[in-house]
Amino acid sequence: ECVICGPDGLADAIDNVLLFASLGGALGLIAGAGRAAALAAVAVSSVVELAQVFIPGRDSSMADLLFNSIGALVGILLTRTARVWATPAQPLARVLFGAAVVGVTVIVLGSAALFAPSVPAGPYHILWAPQLRSSETYRGELLSAELGPLALQRDTVAYPDSVNSLLRANARLRLVATAGSHTARTAPIFILNAAPRREVILVGRDGDDLVVRIRTLAARLRLDQPDFRVTDAFAGFIDSDTVTIAVWQQDEGFCVSIDQARHCSLGFTVGQAWGVLLYRSGWSEGVKNLLSVAWLTGLLIPIGYWAPRRWGSIVPCLAALSLITFAPSLIGTLATPVTQTTGAVFGILLGLLCRKVVQSRCMPDPRSALDAGNGAATPSSRSRPAPGR
Repeated sequence: ECVICGPDGLADAIDNVLLFASLGGALGLIAGAGRAAALAAVAVSSVVELAQVFIPGRDSSMADLLFNSIGALVGILLTRTARVWATPAQPLARVLFGAAVVGVTVIVLGSAALFAPSVPAGPYHILWAPQLRSSETYRGELLSAELGPLALQRDTVAYPDSVNSLLRANARLRLVATAGSHTARTAPIFILNAAPRREVILVGRDGDDLVVRIRTLAARLRLDQPDFRVTDAFAGFIDSDTVTIAVWQQDEGFCVSIDQARHCSLGFTVGQAWGVLLYRSGWSEGVKNLLSVAWLTGLLIPIGYWAPRRWGSIVPCLAALSLITFAPSLIGTLATPVTQTTGAVFGILLGLLCRKVVQSRCMPDPRSALDAGNGAATPSSRSRPAPGR
């Protein structure tokens, strides 16, 4: 059996590790001994996988059990070494702070690479309003499809060299379709697949939104593939109206036009990197925006937590914030919204607050330690005369 399976197998593996790391941490606190906590974690993971055999739509695998167990063991290890990294000595704190800054830099730059389009080799299969088990059927009709100068015929296999060259040249995709009616979830209008069943481009309708999904490096690495959309693009159209849809890439993100309405600067921000791990198209835009803010908040907490107390920590903190705020124009992602930048600032402040709370609970008061070292004077010792007097 394969270890990382399916189109988003790596995302599932990482999700399982992160989920069971929290469980392992809790078991480490409850069970105490490392061996007992480890056995309990493996037992819980086994029960979870066994239960999925009897749940419709769920699959159980040894790979899931493996990554669940790894996550639980990581959580136990972090719990048992908490005093080392939660209240580190000054030299270790500097190392952890530097590692946090480097980690944020790698994740921000890596997110830009993951969101970059990735064009696989052909042959390419062209699907017009396909009926798929995993999605709703489009209730309109696709009348024509063109990629640059090349006409894409219904349910055919396109010439791989010409299509590949046009995709790499960011040729404009142009669709003419009837608007159809409101859908409850994403209904594909057009799909371009690379064999075997590797989605390259999807254009669809979700409710009244126009949904576009372009294959990225994240999909190539078996991570999740977020989409971007134009909200209420089909609002105002009736079922039989003919609409012309165009999708193309420019220097800053993508552009989408629906008849005369043009929408540009579409794509992804560094705060949306969570989407390569756990993305659901049905989530509302409010939920997705909240997750983007929470992602950057969590990402910056370690920097605030391990920041040195001296003023020298301000420069790396400002550098990390500048990377999130200004680097997108250089690395190919969309500009970071103010809400996401605010989340990053809040993450640093929250890290500082967490450090203060932990140190106040785990580290002794210096004045108390001094009193203990000198010995507290008791009433009897104060009343007893000194020797020789």
